[in-house]
Amino acid sequence: MSSDTGSFRRTFPRATFVRRRRVPLDAVVPDTAVLAPAAGDPLPAPAGTTPPGASTVHADVRQVALRTTAPAPSLPTVMPDEEPLTRPSGTRRVTTLPVRPAPEPAPKPKRPIPARPQPIAAINLGSGDPLLLLHGFLLSPHCWEQVAARMAARCEVFAPALPGHWGGPPVDGPLDVGKLADEIERMLDEKGWRTCHIAGNSLGGWIGAELARRGRARTLTLIAPAGGWGSPSLTQFRVGLKFLALVPLAEAGKRIGVRPMDNPVVRRLAGYALAKHPGRIASRDSSAAVQAVLQCAAMVPLLLGGVRHPALPDLATLGTPVRLLLAEYDRVIPNRVYARRYLAELPDSADLILVNGVGHVPMLEAPDRIATLIAEHVYASRSRLKAL
Repeated sequence: MSSDTGSFRRTFPRATFVRRRRVPLDAVVPDTAVLAPAAGDPLPAPAGTTPPGASTVHADVRQVALRTTAPAPSLPTVMPDEEPLTRPSGTRRVTTLPVRPAPEPAPKPKRPIPARPQPIAAINLGSGDPLLLLHGFLLSPHCWEQVAARMAARCEVFAPALPGHWGGPPVDGPLDVGKLADEIERMLDEKGWRTCHIAGNSLGGWIGAELARRGRARTLTLIAPAGGWGSPSLTQFRVGLKFLALVPLAEAGKRIGVRPMDNPVVRRLAGYALAKHPGRIASRDSSAAVQAVLQCAAMVPLLLGGVRHPALPDLATLGTPVRLLLAEYDRVIPNRVYARRYLAELPDSADLILVNGVGHVPMLEAPDRIATLIAEHVYASRSRLKAL
């Protein structure tokens, strides 16, 4: 055989080879008695002279090959879980893989439970120029967290909780803007701040204007400020009735079993009052706003005391650089009614800016823009304009 055949045999030593033989036309076969058992069908003896002990048969090649070819070897039986001992030529090796059980579905990951907001007495961080941030009525320093973090790179930020509000010192008896300003001045004296930059939202803007009148402000940034009405006036009573409607809701929220701050519907309603787009407010911020309303002890005292408190003096007498930021979609004190006095009495040097696409508390849904507007006003007073 050739070298190719030898290498093939070395590769497959157990393989069975079948060689096809050509049978001549004049084949001499054994006697019919011998072929009969093998073929199973006796052949008739031919006529004529036949040598004794042998018979010459002129048969078809295919018939003789059929009768003389040995039966094909039977293949070994292969069990499903066994591998054949030999590998005959032309067969395939069958390997049955074990049946694997279906994997169990992975458990759904549990949604992390956000940490509940805690009361904050004051936010105090950063270094640089002193900056006082005052929150609005029924709120807390939580609403200034994002702006304070952005301003801390250039300023020492101080955002205290107002007296009677969540996290602030307790109050006794009636409360008004004058008493709140007195308490904030006491805090500034403890910190050693004779003057500082002031930014206030809503009620915080009203208190900031009072502090500026007392000479405690280097600059004043008013963000949707309250107090733009006479006392007494119809506008003042309308604001008081609007907030008095929250008293029974707050009392009911304190007594229900499920925490209102965990209810997405309650958070959505609170966000609708504070912002143009409630979906832009983080869940933690909206939860803190709801909790601040429920824990505000100054709600009724401040509403009763505000009726007797005199209105803001003429705003034209303010000698402090002033920047007024009005929220375009203010649903608490709309600009067309409650901002008229600010727009009419502020000096011509004041910056009047309408912040588009925000609600009454724009720090919650646009902290970058509010921080930039405050920083511009702070640094413009130092004869160089910078923005964070």
